[in-house]
Amino acid sequence: MPIIKQLSEEVIAHIAAGEVIERPAFAVKELVENAIDAQAKNIDIFIKDGGLTEITVVDDGIGMSKADLVLSVLPHTTSKLNKSEDLLSIRTLGFRGEGLSSLASISELTIASRNKVSPLGHQIYNSKEISDIGMAIGTHVTALKLMDNVPGRKKFLKTERHEFKLIYDYICAFALVYTKVSFKLTHNNKEYVNFNGSDQDRIATVFGKTVSEKFMHANSVDSLISVDLFLSHPEDSLPSNNKLIQFVNNRRVQNNLITLAIKEAYGKLLDPHSFPQGIISISVPPQFIDVNVHPTKSDIRFESPDLVFNQIKEAATALLTKYNLTFGSDGSFNTTNREIVSTLRDEVRELAVSNITEDLKSDDILIIDNTFLCIPHKDGLLLFDQHAVHEALLFEAFVTAFEKHKSETTELEESLLITLTRSEMLAFEEHEEVLKNLGFEIENFGGNTIKVFTIPKLTNEHNIASHIKEILEYLETAKYPSVDRLNNKMLAFLACKSAIKAGDRLTKNEARKLISQLTEHNSIYTCPHGRPVKRVLSVRELKKMFKRI
Repeated sequence: MPIIKQLSEEVIAHIAAGEVIERPAFAVKELVENAIDAQAKNIDIFIKDGGLTEITVVDDGIGMSKADLVLSVLPHTTSKLNKSEDLLSIRTLGFRGEGLSSLASISELTIASRNKVSPLGHQIYNSKEISDIGMAIGTHVTALKLMDNVPGRKKFLKTERHEFKLIYDYICAFALVYTKVSFKLTHNNKEYVNFNGSDQDRIATVFGKTVSEKFMHANSVDSLISVDLFLSHPEDSLPSNNKLIQFVNNRRVQNNLITLAIKEAYGKLLDPHSFPQGIISISVPPQFIDVNVHPTKSDIRFESPDLVFNQIKEAATALLTKYNLTFGSDGSFNTTNREIVSTLRDEVRELAVSNITEDLKSDDILIIDNTFLCIPHKDGLLLFDQHAVHEALLFEAFVTAFEKHKSETTELEESLLITLTRSEMLAFEEHEEVLKNLGFEIENFGGNTIKVFTIPKLTNEHNIASHIKEILEYLETAKYPSVDRLNNKMLAFLACKSAIKAGDRLTKNEARKLISQLTEHNSIYTCPHGRPVKRVLSVRELKKMFKRI
């Protein structure tokens, strides 16, 4: 009996659906893209229970005929391709077909549609039953019981709040680039957002009024590429690139090349682990990109990546120069972190290099490129990275000092009201318990406002809002968020910023003292970011280098 068997059409459909629609947000993305390509001016999205119970998308686009409606739910059907060459110049997002077939295989799917030439609309249920229906021109799609028949996929989804926040973020992105289209999003019969205002109103809704009012804007155009930029000031940076929203030919993407170009433009204005907020919209000829390199089309490939990279970097650099931002500033080391360092500094002051008193036994030390320290070793040569060593020592000291104070709180003389963006409010509702465990006493004050009564002792009273927003951003982006991981991430950042740097000039005596201090901590092998603090270059390696063995 053969071991290899041909899969049934039903199983094949489930696998294909899993590739495209891994969670409710991907289903919403497919349906909204279809509506946009259908020239809709108004798109209403209704969600229940994070999308698992119901997803309904209603648009006033051009609609479909009865024949198109029947074909739209079949596998491998689409309106955007006629021949293989069309893959090289795709100008649409979806426009029916493709995702509908996948969605039909993992939900109870109902589609109703009417075009302008038909007096009645037509409705199809579960890809089979079709009937006439009275309706306005446009398309209504409802998916019920999402993934109930693929429990293996469903069990990997997160909480209802988290899944809805992903949907919310997708709708926000669509609203930023398709500014002539109105989007309304409702969850469990509560309207969460209604994008029908000006471009500036939409930006303020997504990023918050305080951040968006300081956005820097520029547009760069050459013969092939245009780059439109809205970028935040360095002090409004975040620990992830989630709010660095990218579009290529009006398609939302998350592309490393674009992110790297922006980061390089900011240079030392940003910490290596921080990202600006903003919108990057790039237009290129469609034949210069491949949009089919990712199952969900969340990334693309550029035909001339160097050209695109340089254009983005030059545009961002010119923008930062225009606003007279000076490279080399410490903008990313925000006020909140400065205050925590100030609170802990007295307890780790002995780790300043000039104050380390122990002396190295050997006088033989070599400082290479003001970065690496080298001393003889019984097995060869022992090399140290001066920044990694100092960072590792500071981190251990910060952790010790922090443990003494982390459970201490301060009650505010007057409670503080903080207005969050809708996205931040969803994150707060998801992670309120974590904030309480950190020492915050906070309650939901209604709308997008929270009320703060008590804060951790180490949090500066003048920067409570920014500190809470940074914590929420981390909790949303961390793979395994927890209080301990959050504290360690913050302390690692403080240690990195406080430590001597590669390139800082040390005297030989300071270098000896630094190495001597490390020898008292035999268990320290890496800095908090995982880079080794020391390495032995063995005699055997030296002999191999000089071809003696």
